[in-house]
Amino acid sequence: MTFRVATNLERLDEVWPSVGIDAPSPIFSLLQENLGATPWKLLQQLRNQDLILIGVTNGLIYWACLFKLLRLLGRAKLVVVDLHLLSNQGLVARLVGIAKRYLLRQVDHFILYFKDTRGYEAHFNVPPDKVKYLPFKSNGWEHIESGTIANGSDYVLTAGVGARDLGTFIEATRRTGLPTVLIHPGRDELRRHRSRLPQWDQLPSNLRVIEHDYGIRQYLETIALAKLVVIPRFAGDIICTGMSTYIPAMALGKCLIMGHGPGTTELLDDQAHLIEPENVDLLVEAITTLWHNDESRRHYEVAAAAYGLPLKGEARLYKDILEFCFVSVLPPN
Repeated sequence: MTFRVATNLERLDEVWPSVGIDAPSPIFSLLQENLGATPWKLLQQLRNQDLILIGVTNGLIYWACLFKLLRLLGRAKLVVVDLHLLSNQGLVARLVGIAKRYLLRQVDHFILYFKDTRGYEAHFNVPPDKVKYLPFKSNGWEHIESGTIANGSDYVLTAGVGARDLGTFIEATRRTGLPTVLIHPGRDELRRHRSRLPQWDQLPSNLRVIEHDYGIRQYLETIALAKLVVIPRFAGDIICTGMSTYIPAMALGKCLIMGHGPGTTELLDDQAHLIEPENVDLLVEAITTLWHNDESRRHYEVAAAAYGLPLKGEARLYKDILEFCFVSVLPPN
């Protein structure tokens, strides 16, 4: 029996030979991101599939849920990977949340990169027994694995785009007086991903802002030159904020300072310095202490590398996803 799989995750077919399951190779069809705007074309691709595997793209996810609710997808199993949800704050968000909760009932399994899903359960009724935890990957793993990225200890760094508490970070930067770098992909992107934007005309003189559009290697090179990497998150997070930045930073052996929350508190112990989010005093203390205390910083660097390096890259993550789907989700041959 050959299974048909519709997915928006590219290169799954390349990973399949490494999975080691004694079954015929699945037939993969790749969903295009823009099909969410043309529901009829999307429906044609999703029909007559055994497995629908959608990652991140919420538009595709909710269309697939609606089609399944209307019984248009037959017996296809719907698996959602890395679903991004925000807490329902405000009247409009609560109303939208009601619709999302109803649609998400159609998902057979959620694959998430964090274990603390209490926020998803409380706000969107995502049942824990439908959630499969898999560890995330290190973005740009091929560059890290090559060992050709130069390491340094030049500055304090924050990077990334999603739900960053830049106000707290910049105030801490002002108070430490240490050389600090902020990398971001553009103010519009920060705003779209619900980061807290600073007053751009009132930045401290020790902060260098880099608006980047360069590739993953240059991004990793900038992280590798940091002495400390800070992930400033919000106290009300219900998702694993900062993971796509902090795992490659760990694989590069960087000392991290991060806020408690899903994706850090339940996954990390001594691999990073965890503090209460949105607390300027604690952030200033952590940055100052770890900048000057070589022994403590080195402890975190060693522990971070021991955690980040074994996670490897996309091939390992996709192999884990396929193994879960073909062992636990799809019916046996």
